[in-house]
Amino acid sequence: MHRVDGPGHDNNQFTEGDPGQGIEPTTVTADIANALQEEIAQTIEATGLGLEKADNTQLWKAIRKAVELPEPLLDLPLQNDLVPRRGAGVLSYGRGGTGTIVDRYGKVITAAIDEPRFSEKGLLIEGQAENLLVKSEKLENAIWIKTNVSVTADATTAPDGTLTADKIVENTADSYHYGYKSISVTSGKQYKLSAFIKKGSGTRNAVLEYYSSGGLFPQAGLIVDPADGSVVFADPDLDDYDVMPAADGFWHVFAIATATGTGSANVSPFGMVNGTSQSYLGDGSSSIYFWGVDCKEHGIMDSYIPTDAATATRLADSLSIPAHGNIPLAEDDWAMVATYYLLGAKASGAQDVIRIVGETTRGIRASYNGSRQLIGFAGDTFIYGTIIPARTHVRAGLRCLDG
Repeated sequence: MHRVDGPGHDNNQFTEGDPGQGIEPTTVTADIANALQEEIAQTIEATGLGLEKADNTQLWKAIRKAVELPEPLLDLPLQNDLVPRRGAGVLSYGRGGTGTIVDRYGKVITAAIDEPRFSEKGLLIEGQAENLLVKSEKLENAIWIKTNVSVTADATTAPDGTLTADKIVENTADSYHYGYKSISVTSGKQYKLSAFIKKGSGTRNAVLEYYSSGGLFPQAGLIVDPADGSVVFADPDLDDYDVMPAADGFWHVFAIATATGTGSANVSPFGMVNGTSQSYLGDGSSSIYFWGVDCKEHGIMDSYIPTDAATATRLADSLSIPAHGNIPLAEDDWAMVATYYLLGAKASGAQDVIRIVGETTRGIRASYNGSRQLIGFAGDTFIYGTIIPARTHVRAGLRCLDG
């Protein structure tokens, strides 16, 4: 291929010339015409198509054919259901208990045993986890220690549509205004603290806090404006944090920190601050709604687990399909493609997104390496890539191609 270089070109560009000034237009030489023809014709023929004079769409067909991937052995969209577009055998899904999810409309819904959970991101797959905070929707209960706040129970509609969200009201003390509870923690373990918040009266911000008393946590808090869900302040000692919209004006707030000691530590999933000032003179009327508080021993921004008198455990989701007919032989050329969202980009350890049972060198794994990157593996090759700001759902699912 070359650029036009015949008589009348201007820096290898075509011109129309200017007859009034005696400037001739660029001559279309046989060289340039043949070059253009052969570039196009050979591109079409290289894809196995024969030239057809009456068909003016052959270049487009050739491009599509050249970039087209082979038909996958397995294609699981996992966007609204478990129905494969393509594949062999029967898809198996299970979870030994109920589980919640924030659906595409922001409502917290509860899925029955073995019922898959879908949001606008796709299918939610989670491991087993335990909410360490009892009375997660009854903040008025005496088990919650309140400091300079009062709680009005069942004051507004919660994100699950029930009248169970509590109103936290500050008193007039010139001090801190919050509620807390102690949990047992292990040094070096990550803990996720979360709550649903909604603006009440006044202009106070909400705060979720880890307390440094006893040296069991860094003093680390996340301050969020309940009016719009914006993060006002995030302590640098937090491992990670996020805010996601929920129904009825609520925001789902997450904060993650690592325990620095072993023992009984205090965490506060509901508190109020004046701007960023945690100690201030209360007015006796400002309020914020809180609901669905949750604390788990992991660094993952996962689904809410409701509790009553005791802690509660959500069992793990499992999704599998037979390898036979869906996975190429190990010695074949192959490719796996998955779109997924990490629940907590800074969670410690690696998460297997796709794993072939009985094999160790084929699959897709996500791992945080300290600089907001993913480390994946396919075969023996590690692949680095920037994390998408998202969470772990498997969406657009899995495609497994032979060739």
